Amino acid sequence: MRALTNHSSGKMGYALAEVLRDLGATVTLVSGPTALAAPQGLTVVAIRSARDLGKALEAAVANADALVMAAAVADYRPARASEQKLKRGPGGLTLELVPNPDLLKSVKRPRGLKVVGFALESQDGLAAARKKMLAKNCDLMVLNSPATLGGDTNEITILDRDGGVERLPVLAKRAAAERVAARLAALFPARAAAPHAGKAAKRSPRAR
Repeated sequence: MRALTNHSSGKMGYALAEVLRDLGATVTLVSGPTALAAPQGLTVVAIRSARDLGKALEAAVANADALVMAAAVADYRPARASEQKLKRGPGGLTLELVPNPDLLKSVKRPRGLKVVGFALESQDGLAAARKKMLAKNCDLMVLNSPATLGGDTNEITILDRDGGVERLPVLAKRAAAERVAARLAALFPARAAAPHAGKAAKRSPRAR
């Protein structure tokens, strides 16, 4: 079989789902194919494509308080998928790609939903992440590097809409997820004394 994919393992997304669960949130984890074991104590929705993800998101966010969009979703997909193996021929092969939907921007959001986006940038990271946060109406944006894909650690920078920039050192992905979750929890100050009241939708098709 031949497929377009990336080096994302899902470890960051699963760590976020587990941390949010441990903080008392009711978590829905929307996950694409991964070698990771499904976490206990939360709802896992299995998907295989960006379009599957879009449908799952609509259902997951309908009654959610927060959405964490950590998945490494491809920007493009093949225009046509073949049910049979594409065999070698004498000439070259041209693959036509079409854009996937921009789910972070287009997902229908209930009033009051807090949104955390992720930005994977290879150059001008801070500027690109801030532009993405504003364009896609996120409350927080987590910038990370392509070098972290697939590994057990992550080096992230958390940006907020007030211009704040929190640079973190290289951390285990669980520790990085704890920091992101803490920043998300701070967006709900009235619930600080009642940590078990929240619901979180976490989507992760091979989420970093």
